[in-house]
Amino acid sequence: MTVTMMKDVALAVKPPRSMYLKFPFGSPMGRPGDVQKQTAVLKAMLDGLITIDTPGMILEPSLSYGGDA
Repeated sequence: MTVTMMKDVALAVKPPRSMYLKFPFGSPMGRPGDVQKQTAVLKAMLDGLITIDTPGMILEPSLSYGGDA
């Protein structure tokens, strides 16, 4: 599972499975110390490994970075 903050690049490269998050660069799992958000991102990734059945599909979970991103 590839985690990306650049959807256009994922569309061009077409990794087998990817997850797009509107998070800032350097924080693909969320804010440092935000265990709840990091756990939610990890769970979304693991769910994506099960639910993505088409190569190149991009998962877009409804997770937000929160605060000033």
